[in-house]
Amino acid sequence: MGVNRLERDDGLAIKVPYQGWFVREYTEQQVRELYELRAAIECFSVRLACRRITAEEMTWLRQHQATGEAALAAGDMDAYRIYNRDLHAAIMKAARNSYLFPMMGQLSLQSEVLMAKTIRITGRPMRTIEEHHQLLELIDQRDGKAAERLMEHHILSALEDIIRWGQTSGAQNGDGNA
Repeated sequence: MGVNRLERDDGLAIKVPYQGWFVREYTEQQVRELYELRAAIECFSVRLACRRITAEEMTWLRQHQATGEAALAAGDMDAYRIYNRDLHAAIMKAARNSYLFPMMGQLSLQSEVLMAKTIRITGRPMRTIEEHHQLLELIDQRDGKAAERLMEHHILSALEDIIRWGQTSGAQNGDGNA
């Protein structure tokens, strides 16, 4: 059932008849569409978070930012990836809109696969840390419009890095076994 779920529910695997299971590869157009939708949802989320975040949540975000910086300094890219995922999720949680997490469902898993690729792009993790730092300042200042603009830049620049550095495939089918 596990691999079937990855294909049916998560869209992360594909089955090729008489060949087996493969990790899904994304075309440039699919990556663009995924990141455009992610940008729209996360921009809305950060705008709401600017209005609704609590002091405790802001403190946690700042502490978590330090965790991400330490992970990057230590070269621990697994910890850095988890930091990135959790930071974005915490901002979404601070938006206090019960429909946001379900909407991100499948999108989150597919996006995380692509985010893992951006970690390998030279300079991207440092830019991400700096953008997150700026984003936290804007949230703390309750500047929803500026936070929304920065979030859009943050996500769409990651998209451009993925495309620029050839992290997509031209084919629908993958070439790596699941």
